[in-house]
Amino acid sequence: MMTRFYQLLSVKPAENRMASLVIGVMLFTAMGAALGGTAIEALFFARFGVQYLPYMFLGLGITSMIMSFGVTALLSRVPRQVLYISIPLLVSVILIIARFAILSGQNWLYPVLWLGKEVLNIFISLVIWGIAGVACDTRQAKRLFPLFNASRILGQVIGGFATGLLVAAIGTENLLLIWAGALLVAFFLSRALLSRIQISSMPEGRKSRRRQQTLIQEMQRGYQYVRGSSLMTWISIATIFFSMLYFSISLPFSRTATQQYINEDSLAAFLGLFNGVSTAAAFLISLLLANKFFARFGIMAAILVLPIIYLIGFTSLAIAPVFYVIVAFRFAQMLWISGIADPAWQAMFNVVPPERRDQVRAFISGVPEQAGTFIAGGVLIIGEQSLPPQGLYFIGLFAAVLCTYVIYQARRGYNHALIEALRAGRPHLFYSDEQPFGGFHQDATAIQTSLNGLRDSDPAIRRVSAEILGNLSLPESTHALVDGLDDADALVRAACLRALTQSQAASALLDIAATLSDPEPDVRFEAVSALSVLAGYPYGLMRYLVPLLDDKSTKVSTRAAACLLRINPEHDKAKKHLRHTAIFGDVEAREHAIIALGDWGDVEAFAFLANELKDRTILPAVQRIILVSLTRIDALRSVPYLVDSLRSEPLVLESTVGLLAGVGAPALEPVLAALRDDDKADGALLALERLPVPPAGTLLDFARMAVSRAAEYDALMRGVQLAAGNDAMSLLAESLRSKSNAHGIRALHAIGLLGDRNAMNTAVEHLQTRDMSQRSNVIEALESIGAKWRDVLQPLMHLWEDDHAAHVDVNWDRLLNDGDEWIRECAAFAKTFGETKMDSITILSLMDRILFFKRVPLFAALSPSDLKQVAAIAVEEIFPDGEVIAHQGEQGDAMFVIVSGEVRVCIETDGVEGEVARRTTGEYVGELAIINREPRIATLIASGDVRALCIDQKSFEGLLRERPEVSLVIIQMLTKRLKEAMAKK
Repeated sequence: MMTRFYQLLSVKPAENRMASLVIGVMLFTAMGAALGGTAIEALFFARFGVQYLPYMFLGLGITSMIMSFGVTALLSRVPRQVLYISIPLLVSVILIIARFAILSGQNWLYPVLWLGKEVLNIFISLVIWGIAGVACDTRQAKRLFPLFNASRILGQVIGGFATGLLVAAIGTENLLLIWAGALLVAFFLSRALLSRIQISSMPEGRKSRRRQQTLIQEMQRGYQYVRGSSLMTWISIATIFFSMLYFSISLPFSRTATQQYINEDSLAAFLGLFNGVSTAAAFLISLLLANKFFARFGIMAAILVLPIIYLIGFTSLAIAPVFYVIVAFRFAQMLWISGIADPAWQAMFNVVPPERRDQVRAFISGVPEQAGTFIAGGVLIIGEQSLPPQGLYFIGLFAAVLCTYVIYQARRGYNHALIEALRAGRPHLFYSDEQPFGGFHQDATAIQTSLNGLRDSDPAIRRVSAEILGNLSLPESTHALVDGLDDADALVRAACLRALTQSQAASALLDIAATLSDPEPDVRFEAVSALSVLAGYPYGLMRYLVPLLDDKSTKVSTRAAACLLRINPEHDKAKKHLRHTAIFGDVEAREHAIIALGDWGDVEAFAFLANELKDRTILPAVQRIILVSLTRIDALRSVPYLVDSLRSEPLVLESTVGLLAGVGAPALEPVLAALRDDDKADGALLALERLPVPPAGTLLDFARMAVSRAAEYDALMRGVQLAAGNDAMSLLAESLRSKSNAHGIRALHAIGLLGDRNAMNTAVEHLQTRDMSQRSNVIEALESIGAKWRDVLQPLMHLWEDDHAAHVDVNWDRLLNDGDEWIRECAAFAKTFGETKMDSITILSLMDRILFFKRVPLFAALSPSDLKQVAAIAVEEIFPDGEVIAHQGEQGDAMFVIVSGEVRVCIETDGVEGEVARRTTGEYVGELAIINREPRIATLIASGDVRALCIDQKSFEGLLRERPEVSLVIIQMLTKRLKEAMAKK
């Protein structure tokens, strides 16, 4: 039953404990705040005087602004884990002290408590959403935050309804103790939650390239954006009026409630009941009405209703200023703000680009909102002293009229902002993923903007609009999308077909079928996909699809074949077409056919595809597609092949890890077993990051073994390092150091899987630095992150910190029989190095090339394993004196690294050729031509006999694709060379 309940709430099994604890924190903090806040208001009104409320508004504006700065400073100076756990406990202690301080009878305590509750609520809000943010990743937050917010609202409702009962039982003052008790429960829940989560802090040595902005700087940037935005300019003005209006009704409501309920206990019971009823009603209206209202009228209309409510309310009060009118006005205000206007207000900020959104919010909440609060206090003070009671209502009426006008003007600015969002290609502004509890989905104005966008002159806007309408799935969008099937731009036509498919527009079947004859294969492909999804009966669909088996585009024909086979698995022609293309087609055709086999779910093709993986010459792109198709055909049977691919190159590995994550728990044991294979261990650790939490014992055993291996290779490295006297020994020492570090990092990743994975990954990333002071900071951070497993990691920390060791002899027997082939090769080469001179070899051996490339600045920073990859694709060539190696103006297809001799670099200008540079041993020429694919800017001529290592463009690009770290190092070296050349000029 509990499992079904959690599923209903969109909580996955592995999240049950986390979600329960966060819900508990939300529930108890909100319930306590509702009880305690009501008690403080009742005590202030009854014992201090409601007539002082305007002065409190003045203080509230100033206090809130100061608190914004204080919270920002606190976050930057106190560790978040300490902050999140300690604040509920600290606030609880403060409330207990406040309760006993009331016994002293000091009158000044009540205004302090009134302002203090606002400060405490700011801190508590920081805690609860901070804890939720730490407990959830981005995708979880999108799914679970509405649930957490619902639990917070439920806490407010319970607190509101329970107020009267508790007041009758224990008195108003003791509600502060109930609030303190609720916070103590939240303290224990948050401690239980965060005890399993290590909140990462940036290592001391780590410096961000961009300095963290202070709140003032955030507000300044927000102001700059607001000043240039018509929408946000009007919204800033409206915010001032909304703050004034909110507090302008708060005073008369509080005054009349105090007059109606003279006894503080009865006043607290009334306020609690009112807050409970209004909060519950707001939750229901948000759940049942908000989305319908937004989709029918738009979010700006929802915001516009609020000043109209103020306008009607203040007009009614000016005519009949009685208790029930004020209560009804206040109820309507709170109902619309909490249930409709507030989610609409937050959604409205989505038109601001993400990189400016927080800055704009910081400015609007920090300046106009607090200014409105301050102005409201000043106006109410003056009005109380110089105007009759109805005079304040006329001031409120006037402010409501102005606010209505401002929001009406903001609606036009919102329309312009939506159009700009379309131009910027930000479709997610117009829709969001499904969320429980009434998450915001559709806005009538945004929908109309998307419909209009399909008629825009810019094809990019038309494509984005089609994508949006497909996600919105609205009946009125079908007609516009069908019109888009005649668009001049093929990509727009294809986008409209995808949108019709996504919106299940079965009524457009005939129009979709007409696009099967479109001249563009991408459009025909989408038409086939759309028909296969939307067609209700197979007979007519087959009549349309069979001719497409002969389509000249294999992308279309294989798609048609897959669709036919889903209808009729025995369709002979479709089956033969797919399998023949998968075997004998060119690379692109094979890819399409293999994808189609997976889409069809061809069980018979499983063995064929699995056998294809045995081909070690298979292209990574084809290997990746085969793995995807195997998983689609039979996810469980594909696990062994996915696990075997954990040894693959990065591009395939990334896809493999994602597929294993999709398989889920059944893949856990095979992946854990792969840890024992040295070639698969790194890939297995990556996969485990996305699988359910593995058994701690298995990971700890692996970590201990990895630490032991790291120490073993470190000892071997130190022996070689002490005996190093030539390049071959240095290469061997560096290879051993790299091997030791690799095992150490594996141990860290394994430990990270048991704690804060992100913190560990960040620390490991910065462990690669060559800055020793920063490296020591990272090691210190690692000790903190892995404190629970200190006994496992301590030998590793000592290993990395100890640069001085006793003399160790070179263990040649161990090195020559190492399990790593590369270590064996390096050891054999180092032991015999010098017996044959490299210069006397006509053709350089692979190891000679590696040593040579290590002396070339362009490749010097590469690791030994990366150097091996570069050396493997290099071909030695010899050019006699005077031979032209490359001609100016020809398409560059190779770069040359000079082994011996000199190369003249000559540029022809106005028919005259002149020498501009000479390159000699260890330098390289022609690299720019193969990187930017442009004609050569100079002629290269051999000066004397030249021996060079040639790297052709295709091999070089393949290396960069397969080894991204190589491309990064090469880019860094080329940038350095360019800077040096510019400095010489």
